[in-house]
Amino acid sequence: EERMEKRKAWLAKQAEWAQKMKERDARRAAFANRVSIHVRDAPRGLDAESTAKIFKPFGDVARVKLWFANGASPTAVLSMGSAEEAAAAIAMLSGRKLEGCAKPMTITVHKPGNKGDKDGEKAKDESESESESESE
Repeated sequence: EERMEKRKAWLAKQAEWAQKMKERDARRAAFANRVSIHVRDAPRGLDAESTAKIFKPFGDVARVKLWFANGASPTAVLSMGSAEEAAAAIAMLSGRKLEGCAKPMTITVHKPGNKGDKDGEKAKDESESESESESE
């Protein structure tokens, strides 16, 4: 009898574990389809929620990371639901100057780790000059 109870408890834990693994796999599959976009010269003073609202009409915005939100050249990286949603946001907003923008926004597909390309070097140069001007 005690052995049967232990077996039932073990089977329940196995079923719970299997369910958690299915949920994890579903989250990973959804994440694999996401595309990150890099926004240069975003409107000043926005928080992550306000930035997400700007891009929400184009699709699901899963995550927003901001740099220099009140600096000379605010920058953001957003995780969009799919490549199509990212392309729509880029097509409609890149080159536009929204309220609070010092210059028109430049929006590109974000490619982390590409430090050797021109965009990576340009972003690095901008961030260095911003950090120097903020420290003064």
